[in-house]
This record gives sequence, C-alpha cells and structure tokens, in this order.
Amino acid sequence: MPYRVVIPDHAKKQIRDIPRQCAVRIMDAIEGFATDPDYTRWDVRRVIDSPKNQPRYRIRSGDYRVTLFIYHHQMIIEVISVRRKNGGMDY
Repeated sequence: MPYRVVIPDHAKKQIRDIPRQCAVRIMDAIEGFATDPDYTRWDVRRVIDSPKNQPRYRIRSGDYRVTLFIYHHQMIIEVISVRRKNGGMDY
C-alpha cells in the first residue's frame, strides 16, 4: 500500500519556482518513494541533526534536495521544502 504524499502550499510554490524538467524529476522521485519506500533506491537519508522523536529525511534529485517527514504509522509523507543544494545546506 503506497504512502500518501502531502505537499503544503509553501512547498508547492518552491516546486513551481524551479525549472519544469527538474520539478518533474523531483515529483517522480517523491511519488516513486511513496509507492516503493526503498531508502537506498531513492537515496533517502535521515537528516543528521533532526530530533529522534520526529526525524526529517531528505531525497536527492539532481542539484535539488527535498526535505520531508515520514509518518510510518499513518502512511504519510509530508514535503517540508524543495531547495537547490548549496555548500553548507541547513535542512
């Protein structure tokens, strides 16, 4: 059973502001992970300094990073932000 993807308005705006080809690739990665939550295949990693009681995760997609929460008990993936990678990125 696939996870449900929740994208708040601020994250939708971030997706709209990036080039279309990159946005399609990012959405494919998010939807692919929601359908098949294989952390290795989709390069999903836990963000290092995130709290243990509600860890944040990130997906790499080209030069972009998608930060998200994964609620396993509710089968929900919530996208927090979509940003272009830079040197010392804060998630």
